[in-house]
Amino acid sequence: MTDNDAAASFISSDSWKSFTVSANTFLQKTNEHVLQGLNPGGIYQAIWCRDASYILKDWFLSGNIDGAMQQIYKIWSHQISTGTEKLVYGRGSPQMKFSAEVAKVDKQKEFEGALPTTIYQAGFSEVYGQNPDIDSTALIISTTSWILARVLKEQEQNSSFSPSFSEPSSRVVASEHSSDYVSALLSKVGITDPPKVAEFVVPRMLRAIEHLNGRDVDDDGLLEQGHNEDWMDTAVRAGKIVYSQACWLLALNDLCSLLLKLGRSEEADKLNKFIDKTIHGVEQKI
Repeated sequence: MTDNDAAASFISSDSWKSFTVSANTFLQKTNEHVLQGLNPGGIYQAIWCRDASYILKDWFLSGNIDGAMQQIYKIWSHQISTGTEKLVYGRGSPQMKFSAEVAKVDKQKEFEGALPTTIYQAGFSEVYGQNPDIDSTALIISTTSWILARVLKEQEQNSSFSPSFSEPSSRVVASEHSSDYVSALLSKVGITDPPKVAEFVVPRMLRAIEHLNGRDVDDDGLLEQGHNEDWMDTAVRAGKIVYSQACWLLALNDLCSLLLKLGRSEEADKLNKFIDKTIHGVEQKI
């Protein structure tokens, strides 16, 4: 090795060390912010379901399993059904003159199974368009299924689970003032225990699939939507939107994988038929 080669190697090593230190500092500071909540950030405190689908996956990949389980449970507890919580809709709909209305019982029944666009801390939810946006529901189905399938696989492969995966009864051992104790209590009631979370959310996800499948009004395998019923809520686009079909396929595929993991093959087969029908519709019409 020449002197020039040695000098270049030293500079490269020193630069890489500096980069590594800066990258670790960045990750530590951003993790503190990211793990604070599912809200998009800043002064906005509500949860956007479509944004939450990406945040939850980041939480899982960062190792925040209990937090992801707790928030998945929370989001699905806000699934639209009749007579539960206050729901407003229509603020983004030109057909409704961009004015929000309170959803009455008949409208809640029409929306039943979907997730709202926004979950507010004040005790009510909002559907931004005239109908629930397809992507908010579909992306949460996808992320929920994706996370649960991996956590349950981890439990199968590792009989001595990590603390995040332990049985609830073995976790209530810490001081009542510690975060471990709080996490253990949440697990004990099923909010962070993956099998119990799966038991809670899978029926709700299947109802959500029924709602989304009902958005295929002409039975061609493609879901229809009204204006401002996806993430691009200023484009005023409507109809058979390619992006929404992709979200629908993600939901079907990931939930199908979870159902197979749970041994629910008949329900998985039904979703596979929806997948084939949608792919055929995309190839034929889009």
